[in-house]
Amino acid sequence: MTDQPVPVGAVSDEEDDAPPRSPWELPEIVAVAVLVAFALLVVGGLVTGILAGTAQNGPSPGNQLIGLSLQYGTEWAEPLLAVVLLAVLGLCWWQFQTWADVTETTSDDEQAFDAQGHIHRARQITIWTQAALGLTALGSVALFAGGVLSATGYSQVAWSHDFYEGASALAVIVLAGVGLFVGKRLGQQYAPVSPDEEAAE
Repeated sequence: MTDQPVPVGAVSDEEDDAPPRSPWELPEIVAVAVLVAFALLVVGGLVTGILAGTAQNGPSPGNQLIGLSLQYGTEWAEPLLAVVLLAVLGLCWWQFQTWADVTETTSDDEQAFDAQGHIHRARQITIWTQAALGLTALGSVALFAGGVLSATGYSQVAWSHDFYEGASALAVIVLAGVGLFVGKRLGQQYAPVSPDEEAAE
């Protein structure tokens, strides 16, 4: 094997073309911890919403019960969570740039393959984070809809809070849109290189 830099995104010729296993870096651990916490919030909200919708005694209040269930189930879908997920994408961006520089400048094959492992890991975390942002945007819309439904039949004071919920949903949608755009750009810039493309270079 020649001592030449490995192209950004290239995959090693190991068994099954699997990227080499690299030790976990602190930014990667933090990013995965945030995604695990996000998953716990979503699952917890889902269970809470289901229980809220089925634990009512007596006649069902209809739209109000549906609205309350939606609110309880999606109260995690707030702008602050979207900001945290954007920060995870920022960590991925930093990881991409750091390890891409290594692959372009190093003449050490082992170090280059180690860098490819980190690039592959950052690519996977980016995909998961984009999915989390999309789910957060959907959750914020459901939260707003739940607020509107639960305020049906109440006074102006009760449903005036829906204006804030609507603004919150729009804020989450904007942040999620930016995150999805950034994730798409990162995916294009650091797309994996096939063996044929690597040979052509």
